[in-house]
Amino acid sequence: MDIDKWHEWKDGHPSEERVALDVSEHATVTTIFTGHDNGLGTDPPRVYETMILGGKYDGYLARYPTREAAAEGHKKAVELAEAAQRGKRGAGT
Repeated sequence: MDIDKWHEWKDGHPSEERVALDVSEHATVTTIFTGHDNGLGTDPPRVYETMILGGKYDGYLARYPTREAAAEGHKKAVELAEAAQRGKRGAGT
């Protein structure tokens, strides 16, 4: 699919782009459909991506071939970000 067709599809399907979004005081975890393979030629193509912005794992990035795998990866990234924050608070908090 060429870039113009991709943008046309994306503009017509905005609800399909975002898989999940979790925002906390310390980090944001976002998972989206990118529509292009950022997996450097992997098979199957990695067309979904999860990022952690802020906190201990700022810059964390994972890519997935399916929406289902992306949703599961998002949950794991949220757990990772939350566990890092709990660890910063120390024992008993």
